[in-house]
Amino acid sequence: MSDESFASLMNQAARSGTATGRRLHPGDVVRVKVIQIAGDSVFVDAGTPGDGRIARSDVLDESGEPFVKPGMLLEATVVDPRPDGPRFSVSRRAFLEEQRRAAQAEAAARIVSGAELEGTVSGFNRHGAVVDLDGVEGFVHLSELAWRRVERAEDAVQLGERVRVRVLSVEESERGSRVRLSLRALQAPEPAAAPVPEEVLRAKVVASVGGGVTVTTPKGDGFVRLAELGLPPGADHRRAFPAGKEFDVVLVTNAGGRLRFSATQVARVEERKNFRDYSTGSSAPQTSFGHLGDLLRERLGLPPAEAEAPVSPVTTPGAPGPTATTHAAATAATTPVRTAPADPAPPAAPKPAVRAPAPARAEPPPGIVRRRR
Repeated sequence: MSDESFASLMNQAARSGTATGRRLHPGDVVRVKVIQIAGDSVFVDAGTPGDGRIARSDVLDESGEPFVKPGMLLEATVVDPRPDGPRFSVSRRAFLEEQRRAAQAEAAARIVSGAELEGTVSGFNRHGAVVDLDGVEGFVHLSELAWRRVERAEDAVQLGERVRVRVLSVEESERGSRVRLSLRALQAPEPAAAPVPEEVLRAKVVASVGGGVTVTTPKGDGFVRLAELGLPPGADHRRAFPAGKEFDVVLVTNAGGRLRFSATQVARVEERKNFRDYSTGSSAPQTSFGHLGDLLRERLGLPPAEAEAPVSPVTTPGAPGPTATTHAAATAATTPVRTAPADPAPPAAPKPAVRAPAPARAEPPPGIVRRRR
């Protein structure tokens, strides 16, 4: 579009009463109408005798294309009024930045200790999650994400998730306000069964301190003293039990939720448990080696004693009693049975005796004469 045609559009706007002839000042927020997109500029009408201009870079979307079209109305901030020039300049980016600062100021007025607000999870780090409270960022530590133990913030919340938080504190620093938030404060505590005595639990070392190690278990966090770690004298428990190491523990005391565990008593607890299981017959039955009669029956190919039908002893005059019969059966079972060969072979002829040769006489060393007898 040429300058003449654009001037004619402005003259038409003036004749139609759109141009009010008002003077613009830096920082004024005006409502403009898009007239034309040309090159790096977007020409707009603000109802003034002169035309306005917005940088094309201020109205680009994520794909890099302008999101405005001729005839669209939008708000912008005056950055250069040019009262004596033909064109003034407005900025859409400056307008959005001003709105963001206004929203931050409004949010900051609401962010006080104890307030309950809604925000959006905007980021993570190794210590927790960052929550955007309408332009003001707050931080939620891992310990404040849930009642359970959370290893990573991603396990409790998702990026972009809307969450409701409670403000724990607002601290001013050189970099601005530091806002500490909590999700756990607005959640009901998760019921967890307390550990019972002689219950073996799997513990994980959280940190090593001067008097022992702090651990976490499926039934609560607690402490293991040096004397209960089972280390030899002079051993460095920080090196033997680094953070993340897992081992078995049992409960020693539970004083108002303060749990104390022991690693040295695990063996005693398991030994007592095994003894109780054995006493009540819950242990696996042991295999018996059997007695002499069973071994003999197996060697002779006889059926087991359980398979034989019980026979009631009958005593007749002159017959041996039950004891003699049993003794005779046992003697017969223990006596090897000899069977005659079907066709005995003739005896072999005796071999002539072979006389062993006499040992050779040793000759005397040189210079010695053997005496004849």
